[in-house]
Amino acid sequence: MHRRRRRPRVQRLGHAIIYSRILNLPLVISYHTHLSVYADRYVNIPGLRQLAVAFTNRVIPAVLNCADLTLATSPQLKSQLEDIGCERVDVWRKGVDTDVFSPTFNASNAEMRARLTDGEPSRPLLLYVGRLGAEKNI
Repeated sequence: MHRRRRRPRVQRLGHAIIYSRILNLPLVISYHTHLSVYADRYVNIPGLRQLAVAFTNRVIPAVLNCADLTLATSPQLKSQLEDIGCERVDVWRKGVDTDVFSPTFNASNAEMRARLTDGEPSRPLLLYVGRLGAEKNI
């Protein structure tokens, strides 16, 4: 049986700006890390810090404006991106759909809870999913 191959309508950015144009596909970029904030925080050489921030504030719009849509992770980041000249920015609200992802769908998790709580599955279990970074103050 021959399956008809479907073309995706939207691709998430890897480094796909060129491919999206060649293949004539819309491009959506999800922007998570505001590089100019990193430059300001981590470039410790006076003068070079300001140069790095200015450079990122020029490069970011040049790249993101290649997309049909840029998704920012918060209203604050959306505003910061628009302030430096990014166009077509919207907020991508993330979170967990608790109607779909619920412990009630996995009644057999007692063994894993026991492993993760060192044999005390009734104790609270905290989980952090994300990248640890100094700027997160975790």
